[in-house]
Amino acid sequence: MPFEAPSALIQSAASAVCPSAGARGEAQFETAAGRICLVAAMIHTVEISLRIPSLRSQREGAESPGTIANNDVRFIKHVDFEALPQQGDVLTMTVGSEGTFKCEVVRSEWQNDKNMFVMACKYAKRSISEAEYRALMDAPDWQVRAIL
Repeated sequence: MPFEAPSALIQSAASAVCPSAGARGEAQFETAAGRICLVAAMIHTVEISLRIPSLRSQREGAESPGTIANNDVRFIKHVDFEALPQQGDVLTMTVGSEGTFKCEVVRSEWQNDKNMFVMACKYAKRSISEAEYRALMDAPDWQVRAIL
């Protein structure tokens, strides 16, 4: 027979956090049978602010390759996570429907005006190929934002 807790007990348990839960959203309460932890999966929408390396590209009509400097731009995407990534975590991101790449979380901070966490990330590789750069620029799920 499954255990059924009274709804008032479940509501009051929401304020108590399990010591082992961390940021996973578990709540605990005591019963005659012992301690019970409830798991509430919570989805967090965060904004990824991606910095990519500069690259050299051969432009049409130019004799020598030119540099595409990406110091002043960030690529932005909103992503859902069950648990918030921490500094140093490596994330696998998608580009369009078929491509993926890895990036590392550098910093995470709450932004009140956006009502979400913004994760500053850097491209995991030291360099980016022109094909990967073009795929990122043309991807409908990524926005290019200039840093002011």
